[in-house]
Amino acid sequence: MKNPENLVLQLMELRSNTVRMQCEIEQEYEKFQVALSGVLRILSGDGSTILKAIQGSPEEVKGYLIQLASQLRQHTTESLESLKIELDNMIELAQGE
Repeated sequence: MKNPENLVLQLMELRSNTVRMQCEIEQEYEKFQVALSGVLRILSGDGSTILKAIQGSPEEVKGYLIQLASQLRQHTTESLESLKIELDNMIELAQGE
């Protein structure tokens, strides 16, 4: 390894990025959990009154949950892919520039 300083800097940056991504993913999960608990509350009680009040349908509510779950999956996948690329770069650096 010709340049350990570069590797250390990249590792520090990776750690910082990992913390940032973890916070973002946790926020997305919390958003999904709030939406899910709200929908379950609506559907388990007198949901028809609430759905009429917000001018929604059960299908729209299901679609919203599916959309949130899809966004959460995409964000998680993109974050992990980004970390993988950064690790690959560090491996190349460690193997000798």
